[in-house]
Amino acid sequence: MIPSKLSSSTNFMNFISKTYSYFKYDLSMKSYSVLAHIHTLKKNNLKTPVYCALSNIKYDSVFNIFTSTYLNDAPKPIEYPPLTSMPLNAEIDEEFGLLGRMKYEKVGLDSEELKEEKRLKEINVKIPRKLKPSAGQYAEMIKNHVAKGDLELAEYVIVKCKQNKDKPTSYMFTLLIKAFAMQGDIKKCYQYYSQMKCRHYKIKGNVYTSLLDACANSPDSEKALNYLQRVKIDMIKTSYPINQVHYNVLIKAYGKHHKLDEANKLLQKMLDNNMKIGISTLCSLMYAANSNTESGLKYVVRIWQLMRKLKVPPTIFSYNLLLRAIRDCHFGNCTVNDLLLKDEECAVIVTDNNRPDLLIYPPVLSNLPLQNIYKTPKLIEAPSSEKSNATDNLPANVNDDSLPESIVNIDLDAVLKQNKLILFGGVEGFLEKMKNDRVEPNIKSVTYLIDLVPPSITAENTIIKHAKNNKIPLDIDFFNMLIKKRALRGAKKEAKAVLDEIHRADLKPNIVTYGVLALSCSTSNESRNLINAMKATGHTMNKYIADSLLTSAFDKRDFPFILELMEKMKYERIRLDEQTFEKMITFQQNMSALVKTKHRSTESERFKVGFAKFNLRFKSWQGDMGRKVVVEHSNKNA
Repeated sequence: MIPSKLSSSTNFMNFISKTYSYFKYDLSMKSYSVLAHIHTLKKNNLKTPVYCALSNIKYDSVFNIFTSTYLNDAPKPIEYPPLTSMPLNAEIDEEFGLLGRMKYEKVGLDSEELKEEKRLKEINVKIPRKLKPSAGQYAEMIKNHVAKGDLELAEYVIVKCKQNKDKPTSYMFTLLIKAFAMQGDIKKCYQYYSQMKCRHYKIKGNVYTSLLDACANSPDSEKALNYLQRVKIDMIKTSYPINQVHYNVLIKAYGKHHKLDEANKLLQKMLDNNMKIGISTLCSLMYAANSNTESGLKYVVRIWQLMRKLKVPPTIFSYNLLLRAIRDCHFGNCTVNDLLLKDEECAVIVTDNNRPDLLIYPPVLSNLPLQNIYKTPKLIEAPSSEKSNATDNLPANVNDDSLPESIVNIDLDAVLKQNKLILFGGVEGFLEKMKNDRVEPNIKSVTYLIDLVPPSITAENTIIKHAKNNKIPLDIDFFNMLIKKRALRGAKKEAKAVLDEIHRADLKPNIVTYGVLALSCSTSNESRNLINAMKATGHTMNKYIADSLLTSAFDKRDFPFILELMEKMKYERIRLDEQTFEKMITFQQNMSALVKTKHRSTESERFKVGFAKFNLRFKSWQGDMGRKVVVEHSNKNA
């Protein structure tokens, strides 16, 4: 049988050449030209004649001539449409061909028909159990994807499970909720939690823990606190008991979103119910207290006292939070008694060795060898009820009568301003406590300490020596902090000496290094050397370095170098802050005031020429630097 799709001579010849052995004849009469092409197809000793009439000849005439004169004894030949009647480039419907030499337009199925077709395909189609993963294998696949950090593929396992007509287990949903909770994706966690409720799965405690943890890790505080309340309501509706794990995560969530009041209330409930409090809970409270710069250090010290009382071993994370609070926060309007916890046996130890320590339990207090650290009676009045809040829900303080007046009247913030570590055992005492707690300081701890130690080379060298003894690799940020600390207190020679330490540590100075070194430049030669060193290492001057160098030049009234810096800033297209422009205007006004008062320093020819050039260039230079308020200031000066 010849296929109906063979609509051209080429297709026909290709077909029969691959299928049959054949012979071709041309049928013609004396008075006619060629009437048709006759092909005799031979396969398995069977011969089948096929004739193809030309387009201008009727089939009947050809058939009659063919059957009567040529193949009288042969079987009835197979007719085939004329090969020349159809263009070679004719389009053929892929589904139906050309039925009856007529084309039919294909019409797409509507949505209902497509749905029915899909249903008919899926009906009674069931994948054998041996060809599908088991519930445990699905869970293992989710675990592997989560371990690789690919949560999209982990979600697709649930989709694949449904496509295989398997029912996802509650364990699969629990794994996904925990994975998204670690990333703080509350929406995804609550989505799978809602699916578990719709499937009437039993919600276990670890699911609620993951939901609360998602709120704690979320960067959106408003959204996190909203979902946190919803989860708490769900737990109450289902009568699920809140255990110590849930309390810990709740405190962590409220702490990270700076809700210290709520976190302290939960802590008090845990203490009342004799629940175990872990280091993560206390660190969350310390994290929340760090957000209160006015009185956060008071709460951090009390949390540390509670940690010592409960014998919870501190970690490097808790020590870094403590150092951060000492650096950034204050005690506020409180006395020493506000830092102490209530204890029937022993609340505080008072000594005369001038070495207090609020980080041990019970804390050690003593008089301090510092000046101007005592409050006036007006400042030590008890805080009013309006200022008291839920942050005072930590364990109660001892009475003021139990301590000497000289200790009670100490202004803690004044002490902190003079020496930040003296209330915490000093530098050596603090490092000794870390050693006793078996906590190895890291580079973050050492950087905090170099910023907190007293402004002396001895104390700074103690930190550097401790870091080297403990094989802590010091980074460029540490040395930048050290340079800045020395430059700000006027130890400019020692600040520049830190460069040798940087080279010995096989580190390279960065732009911040040059920024803090600019603070130690006091002459124009030192400033030029700094600019040349920056150029040699591939760095360019920024607005902070320019401001520092200008300030040094203003102090020296070095007009040639000021003009040189102005041209360099214009050439390098440095976008200065408005504060720098205001500083230059103030310098101009001060110099003008000195000229009006005929100050002795203004009588030199160097000053007169330099100041005149500065005034002549300054106004147009501001326009070159893109400052738009030049006219207003010029009017004021006029």
